[in-house]
Amino acid sequence: MIEFARPAFLLALPVVSLPILIHLLHRRRYRRVPWAAMRHLLRAEVSSRRRIRWRNLLLLALRMFGLLIIVLAFSRPTLRGALGKVGAGGEIYVILDNSASMSGRFNGATPLARAKEVLQQMGRKIVPAGGSLSVYVPGRSDPIYKTAPGSDLEAALDELRISALAFRPGRELAALARAAREQGSQEAAFYILTDLRAADWGRGPAAHALDDLQRLGPVRMVDVGDNAGANAGITRLGTTGRFVYAGQRATFRLTIANDSDGPLPPGRLELWLDGKRLAPVPRPAVPARASIEVPLRFLVAQAGPHHLRVALAEEDVYPPDDSLRAAFTALQDVPALLVEGRPGAADYAGAALRPTPSIPGLTPEARSWAAGPPQDISRYAAAFLCDVADPASWLDALSGYVRGGGRLVAFLGPDADPAAWNETPPDLIPARLGGAVTLPPEDAVHFGRIDFEAPLLRPFAGWEPLFRRVRFWGFRRLEVGHGARVLATVEHEGSSPLIVSRPAGRGRVFLFATSADDLWTDWPKSEGGRASYLALLSWLAEYGEPDWQRMNLRGGERLSLTLRPDVYRREAVLLLPPQRAGREPPRRELLASASREGADIRLETEPLATPGMGRLILERRDGQEEVRFFTVRPPASERNLERLDPDALRDAVDGRRFRLLRYEDLQEGERMAGASAEVWSKLIPLLLVLLLAESVLAYVFSNPAAERSSGRGAGQ
Repeated sequence: MIEFARPAFLLALPVVSLPILIHLLHRRRYRRVPWAAMRHLLRAEVSSRRRIRWRNLLLLALRMFGLLIIVLAFSRPTLRGALGKVGAGGEIYVILDNSASMSGRFNGATPLARAKEVLQQMGRKIVPAGGSLSVYVPGRSDPIYKTAPGSDLEAALDELRISALAFRPGRELAALARAAREQGSQEAAFYILTDLRAADWGRGPAAHALDDLQRLGPVRMVDVGDNAGANAGITRLGTTGRFVYAGQRATFRLTIANDSDGPLPPGRLELWLDGKRLAPVPRPAVPARASIEVPLRFLVAQAGPHHLRVALAEEDVYPPDDSLRAAFTALQDVPALLVEGRPGAADYAGAALRPTPSIPGLTPEARSWAAGPPQDISRYAAAFLCDVADPASWLDALSGYVRGGGRLVAFLGPDADPAAWNETPPDLIPARLGGAVTLPPEDAVHFGRIDFEAPLLRPFAGWEPLFRRVRFWGFRRLEVGHGARVLATVEHEGSSPLIVSRPAGRGRVFLFATSADDLWTDWPKSEGGRASYLALLSWLAEYGEPDWQRMNLRGGERLSLTLRPDVYRREAVLLLPPQRAGREPPRRELLASASREGADIRLETEPLATPGMGRLILERRDGQEEVRFFTVRPPASERNLERLDPDALRDAVDGRRFRLLRYEDLQEGERMAGASAEVWSKLIPLLLVLLLAESVLAYVFSNPAAERSSGRGAGQ
């Protein structure tokens, strides 16, 4: 079967008839005029007319054939049968796209199933002929199958599942070329089995990698995809705060996105907690090309690791985003560190963090500044500094704590020394301290501007009347540093900053320009302000990305955690998500590395690529095993089900030895058997021979002297 790399040039085939048209026009140029003397000449011409007619037909055929060869050469035909050329001793390298988009459902089959079918056809043709087949998948340097005694292609394909890694064409094709060079392949062909849903096909690194492969051998890309239908999915699942408490109703929020051109009608969400089905949750309608947020509330009875699964009741063309898992740990109590610069400075803050001792939540632990930092400050949800004069002795501990993800809240009351605080690193403390402003209680001022658009204060947008009731008769002037955000001001001489925030490393620092107790404000005890004081201080400790988020990874990320050596051993076992339902997940050693991080042990895996929920088994010093759950999710980019236009890909790459084949064209297995010979490159010499022959014959036929000379030479 012949295929054309540039089929548009075939539209020029009518040009082949141009010599006939010129011949006809040439004949009509002369007018016949009867002439008596010509009768004797016509009798002499009759004997040679037949010979002249055959000469003209021969020249006409040569000219038409020459034009046909020119048109075909521009259209670049290839005699296709994709595999036979490698023959005995030849090698075929295959990169199989097994990213999440290959699990879409189109016309009853997934692109991955189609790709496996094509590979099985290839195996049946290559191996018996003595050829070699190597099959690679993204993210692995070694092939999942290589022709060798005892190797089984069907078994390897049966074990192959969808990966959580994104398919990046440039990276994967470069790795394929590198593998071929390392093996010293002299006669190789390359196959790419994909659904053409990668956004960077034909551009940048992908185009360069395709050109590089063509230098090593012919490249065939098999399009096993199909046009997408309607799709909706769950794109995010998380909590509003950092912690989930045991014995309380947890509040999760999930985001549902509708990628379709039409609205998604109302439905329901299915929930499972630790494998047990919960009551379904109604799902509202989702407008076309829009997203909505749905809250989920359920009771988490026990402390410890848990796993939650949420799924749309109706599946669509892209199943991977129809459900989402989350691994989290429910805590009984979370300690919060209260540091007192003077006795009693943190009493009100402690009462705010633990208003009801019988309910699980934050547990305040008061500590004098003079006692120095605790040995393990990383275990605290937040550190509250209440009227500390000089932070120098705690600075190293606090700096490491915040940059590692902790929350630092500093109340700069009357005892805070501006000179000492201003010597701290400017990338840690978000403002420079100025002098104190004190007013008579009867002249107390109130909150000025409150930035309810800031993520920290957004949950309190309806609380503005409560904040407005708070009075201040003492506060410090603050000079806000670079990158800091003023969350609230006080109504005094042009709205002086009252609450300032800025991230530092993976953590965040908050400065309050007043005291945590009632020395400068009635905020912690006034009838109107007490509720906002209690809620805000708790929210400061719980604000931000959930602590359990590090156990929920995107494909290709590493699972890492820090353990205390007095509790855990360095040994750990990773149980990856099982490839098949009902099968025990494979056990393997966890670590790509185990190192010290301060006094703790840091464990880290290699990049994870198996989607689903896995388990991490840690060995404790007391001989017990502790299980923690984790999830691996496909990247968000795989939800892009828009396909690349095949013609755009052909135009973007050098088509010297590149062909784009459709899955439908490969349904007949015999089409894979023949040679893949590039015919167009052999047409150029043939065209030159034809032009030379036509020129010589035209000269001989139109020159009687040359014809007589040729005739005498032939007669002699």
